Amino acid sequence: MTSRRKNVRQRPHGPKKAPKDAPGWWRRPIVWIGTFLGTGLLAVATTVGANIGQEISPGSQRPATATQEGPPVAIESVGEIQPFQDYSYVIPGRLSLTPAQLGAMNAQINVSSSGYTAWFAHRDGVLANQGTISLTVRGNDTGSVTITDMEVVKHCQAPIARDASLFYSPTQGTGPFVTDQIGYDLDSQVAVGQFIPAIGTHLGSGGNYFTKRVVVLRAGEPQTFGIFVTTKQHYCRFTFRMHIATPSGNSVTEDISDHGRPFQLTFDGESGADPAHVPFSSYRAVYAGGAANEPRGGAFVLVNPATYKGYGDPETYPVRAA
Repeated sequence: MTSRRKNVRQRPHGPKKAPKDAPGWWRRPIVWIGTFLGTGLLAVATTVGANIGQEISPGSQRPATATQEGPPVAIESVGEIQPFQDYSYVIPGRLSLTPAQLGAMNAQINVSSSGYTAWFAHRDGVLANQGTISLTVRGNDTGSVTITDMEVVKHCQAPIARDASLFYSPTQGTGPFVTDQIGYDLDSQVAVGQFIPAIGTHLGSGGNYFTKRVVVLRAGEPQTFGIFVTTKQHYCRFTFRMHIATPSGNSVTEDISDHGRPFQLTFDGESGADPAHVPFSSYRAVYAGGAANEPRGGAFVLVNPATYKGYGDPETYPVRAA
């Protein structure tokens, strides 16, 4: 694991750091690796080059052939959306955990990153602010195919907050991406995935990823992509639509989802360097953990939404009995 850099969002009244001998897994960055395989990535087949850049109409179909079955690009695996820098989740409705249940939850999520995400997934939890998705595809045509772009298809609305439970878990930041990423700002009108270089973690105007990194897949050739998504305004449900140029000159689209369902991401209200900007009082229940509760190893504790400010010892913000 790479070591964390100091978070650029300084909290002047933030909690003291946890002892170095017992760091929680949440302090270790989720940085993931996408490997570009094959020399074919450096050249575009002349038979498809003339088709790149043409408008591809959604839902177009590739004619069936006697030597190739299925779409020209096979989807090998799609990972669940994973936390990146922010480990906060929002669960619709009020989730009231007893002390015993909260203790069991903290024991489960502290084991591994998969245990952390699984606990929230089983309760319809929605990741907050930003995340990463791993996508692996394979060339499935008798000849070479070219991925020309991949756009996001999204449906966004106001963030999940009212009548919801916030598990607030900010972190101390992380290092840069290890590999180039396909970036999507879900608040932007730009639907095409943007190029994010490996040296940075910010989504700028990098241009169409697939014009920066030409991807040509021969028959059976795999390719893994890193996808970065973020929102600072909305709750979004979204999928991806990949555009492909085939050797026969056809343009094809393939949809990518979270195993048949849309991916989800919501904004928890955290913006700027001051965690007090988070509208804690709008949530029905708030649990503070991660870097917000470092003195106790990042364990989640229940806090009072009406008084909690996002810093200081969370146990000094007890929930008052009705």
